[in-house]
Amino acid sequence: MGLFSLALFSGFVLLFTPAATRAQFPAPLVAAELTAERADIYVNEHFSVVLEVRAGGAPIRPSFKLTSLPPPGVLTFDQFRELRAERRIEDGRAVDVRRFRTAARAPAAGPVEAAPTLIVESFMPGRAYEVPVTPLRLNVRELPAEGRPDDFSGAVGTFRLEAGVTPAEIVLGDLVTARITVSGTGHFPERAPAVVADAPGLFKIYEPSLVSREENRLVYEQVIVPQGTNAAAVPAVRLSFFEPLSGAYVNLSQGPFPLTYAPKREGAAFARYRPAEQAGVGDARRPGRTASLGYAARMALAAVAYWILAAGAAFAAAVRAARKRAAALAALLAAAALFAPFRAGLRALLAPPRNAVMARDATARFAPAHASVAGFELSAGTAVRLVETSGDWAKIESRGNRGWVPRASLEAR
Repeated sequence: MGLFSLALFSGFVLLFTPAATRAQFPAPLVAAELTAERADIYVNEHFSVVLEVRAGGAPIRPSFKLTSLPPPGVLTFDQFRELRAERRIEDGRAVDVRRFRTAARAPAAGPVEAAPTLIVESFMPGRAYEVPVTPLRLNVRELPAEGRPDDFSGAVGTFRLEAGVTPAEIVLGDLVTARITVSGTGHFPERAPAVVADAPGLFKIYEPSLVSREENRLVYEQVIVPQGTNAAAVPAVRLSFFEPLSGAYVNLSQGPFPLTYAPKREGAAFARYRPAEQAGVGDARRPGRTASLGYAARMALAAVAYWILAAGAAFAAAVRAARKRAAALAALLAAAALFAPFRAGLRALLAPPRNAVMARDATARFAPAHASVAGFELSAGTAVRLVETSGDWAKIESRGNRGWVPRASLEAR
């Protein structure tokens, strides 16, 4: 019987078989198997897994589904991607072979078995077959303790490291930013895999922040503050990872990065802030304070207006009722009830607006860049007003002066 006749015969059998029987009907000449590039792997190693499906009987749809996979704590799979299909002749029959590849990772050591079930849809409406998959058996090994660096990042795979610092010419007190790029294939740990080496007494080094993440590329930025002109070079950036193919730890390094100190710049005069609509107003009321009809002003004026309207309405209602004493009492009660919000609004109007606090000492700069002219110093705990943000920088106002500080140096209130 030819392939076409076999398919046609199978279709008629499925069509006239009761539904309960059809649910158990086996998929003709369908087989599936999971295979790995290596059966002996390391914890957190990314390895290739291929699902091969062979079909030589009744036609099946091109869509498949795997069920009963191990939980993520045992074995994780990325998305399967189909490879090029092919047709073979096996035992005189034409067999269609389709392959799907993915990357897998085992987060814990020990033996692992994956024995999923393949759900195959038939071209017959509403028909699907459950096809057992030849199990995948793995032995997952712990990373070796021998040769493990003290600063091992936890990365497992093959990686490259690029790093640099800006600016290279600074004035004492300037912030230096290290930009670190780690690229390659494998498992990235949650914490930064590469950091500037610590240098107590020479630099104050802050925790790195992730600024860009792609499939095989991480970009970090790390803020560094030289503590004196004897801090001649930013320490090297180091990356240590385990390479499964060689079974060894690898250490990469970039730097150190020399710094050049320029004479201290003349401080730029920071003009006291005056909003365009209120320029020249309010300085006589409080030195170093500018008026602004912002949120606090609107709140205070609203409280005053509400107090006047409430008192007036109460008084008018009592007069119409010929109860002057009641009117006076109602006005007094209204004034007492609204005195607290009125006083709070008035205080908010007269007090400097503060909606952020400095989490650490910082230098306010004329522009959002570390190389910009330094304007004034801000100590940790200083309350400031947030004006606007630009990338990793925030424009703040403090005591009538404005400048740019790193957003990381601010804490919301």
